[in-house]
Amino acid sequence: MSIYEMTTTIAGRDPTRRPQMCHCCGGERVSIVYTEGGTDAGTFEEQWQCAECNAKGWVKGNAADDPTQWQHKGALFR
Repeated sequence: MSIYEMTTTIAGRDPTRRPQMCHCCGGERVSIVYTEGGTDAGTFEEQWQCAECNAKGWVKGNAADDPTQWQHKGALFR
């Protein structure tokens, strides 16, 4: 599946629920590079990457839950 065919989760579509900056370099050009799972409900996993330093991070959780309950891992979320 190409990035253009990807159906993003709520986190990918809603600017208030997605990563706003890279915690590795402070850059604000953070974008989604991979997503799998529930888009509005159910579990999901997303991979995000910083365009400035290439740091990556993963977000996992249940789409219906509050973002504070999702797991954030990787250099992007240090």
